[in-house]
Amino acid sequence: MPGPIVAAGATLTVATSNVGFIKSISGPELSVSLIDITALSDTARKFLASPIPNSGKLSLSVFLDPDDVGALACRTAVGTGAIVACVLTLSDATTASFNAFVESWKMNVGGVDEALSADIELQISGVITWA
Repeated sequence: MPGPIVAAGATLTVATSNVGFIKSISGPELSVSLIDITALSDTARKFLASPIPNSGKLSLSVFLDPDDVGALACRTAVGTGAIVACVLTLSDATTASFNAFVESWKMNVGGVDEALSADIELQISGVITWA
């Protein structure tokens, strides 16, 4: 019987470049918007779920390495609005393929006894294909 999938070994490719030294990944987050259909005559709120899902964001934290082409490509992409193909691969070989743009790239200098890192946020555009 299969057990939980471990996080170690997960990878992320952004625009054909592998992002190295990933500390953690959060997302993608799937949701739907609510459509309020409450009439003035109703005695309780009524909602419908939007038929268009929101694939949300994928956030990751990486250790900075000047040779990490993937992380540096993310920094360069901020503000361009360029949509790039991304593939998240889990340790069991499950993949989530999606298009996204880099919404933010935040460097963390940290303190004594800490490595430089960066927090990167990708806004997913369109559907996620799971395989």
